[in-house]
Amino acid sequence: MVRSQLIIAVAFLVGFAEYLAPVAFAQPQEKENTNPGAKAEAKVEAHLKGIDPKLRAAELKSERLSKYLPEFRAFGGFDQDGWGVSRLLLVNQDAEITDLREENWHGEANAKYLRVPRVTEFLRAQKIKLKTREDAIEFVKFFEALQEAPSYVASLDVNTKDFSGFDKSFV
Repeated sequence: MVRSQLIIAVAFLVGFAEYLAPVAFAQPQEKENTNPGAKAEAKVEAHLKGIDPKLRAAELKSERLSKYLPEFRAFGGFDQDGWGVSRLLLVNQDAEITDLREENWHGEANAKYLRVPRVTEFLRAQKIKLKTREDAIEFVKFFEALQEAPSYVASLDVNTKDFSGFDKSFV
């Protein structure tokens, strides 16, 4: 009797162990990268590689960027061969990319004002409020720096080796 109870108990434990094996001893699953910064950087890299595998990018950081577009990160991308292919990318907190490309100032020959259409339209859509003359001057400086981001990154490449970021405040 004791022997049959022991056999039943062992059979139960073996069966229970087989049941638990895939649950208790499963290989740990790799966790999805939840770091929004890493996710944004990976999406920017993939986006640029989709345009041209030779494009490189660096993040543009500035106090003005944090002030006027706190929910975005800005990346300037450029073609290492110097053929003029460049990009201005803004990435929001959900890692959605807005590709503003690089544009130069445009206007009619007799126009009173020049503008950079894609950057202008994007910033207009953000409905940034400017209350004082000083706010307007700071915003224009921000606008110029944002529009020139790909040029900053290309300049950084010319003057450094294997860069990874660019903080204009150090220049």
